[in-house]
Amino acid sequence: GSIVPSTTPSPESGRTYLFEGLITKERSNLWDQMQFWEDAFLDAVSQERDMIGMDQGPTEMMERYKWLSDTERKRLEHEEDRLLSTMLY
Repeated sequence: GSIVPSTTPSPESGRTYLFEGLITKERSNLWDQMQFWEDAFLDAVSQERDMIGMDQGPTEMMERYKWLSDTERKRLEHEEDRLLSTMLY
């Protein structure tokens, strides 16, 4: 099926969806709003980190990190790098 809906949402709904600004024939100024894209990226990364338990109390995480072995630190760093690269892709 098509991801793009064949009808436009009702004007009564009062909602504007992100995809609407991106798929219209006219160029949206949303493309030029770098702060929006940065915020969207950081929000998505935060949600992913929260889902896998990497966003639980930064102080607690740093304290635990300090006591990890070199191998465990590398594994944790690799997981963080993988999450960020997946989000960037």
